Amino acid sequence: RWLVLRFLAVGAVLSLILAFSLPVRFTSQAELMPPDPQMFASTSLLNNIGTTGLFASPFSGSLLNNKTPGETAIGVLSSATAQDDIIKKLDLMQVFHAKFHSDARAQLEGRSAFMEDKKTGIVTISVSDRDRYLAYKIANAYVLELGQLVNSLSTSSARRERIFLEGRLASIKQELDTASVALSRFSSRNATFDPQKQ
Repeated sequence: RWLVLRFLAVGAVLSLILAFSLPVRFTSQAELMPPDPQMFASTSLLNNIGTTGLFASPFSGSLLNNKTPGETAIGVLSSATAQDDIIKKLDLMQVFHAKFHSDARAQLEGRSAFMEDKKTGIVTISVSDRDRYLAYKIANAYVLELGQLVNSLSTSSARRERIFLEGRLASIKQELDTASVALSRFSSRNATFDPQKQ
């Protein structure tokens, strides 16, 4: 009995010492609804996002079609583009004492975790660090970065749609003008009405 009690006491003391010697880490979490799937239907911007983790660059249509909006959002957040923007905005090269961007990315990935709730589609962003304020800043930066990338996708998609419609209108106008000239020539040869005058 005394031997067992002694082992238990020593184990309890060692556990307490280990618990107090480990550095305290704070976790900041952000929950967000993934963007509309149609936002990711366009690959104009996604093709320029080099990713690590869920997706390989460039994005292909099949990959996007087989992923939920939450998984796509996590892929965007895990991309080198998003990570580099966050590293630059928060000056994490200096904070992490990293010489290379790859080292800073590795440290950022080690502090970050993303999870999707399959039932609700809500994406949870978790960032852990010894500095509670840094953890909060990084988690908030992920949210802002996703918003900026989605806005860029939306703007790019609207711009491409406008260019397509303008080109289609110009093509139709040219076809109508050609048809009108042809009808005018036919009318002048056959003494019928002139559409230009009428």
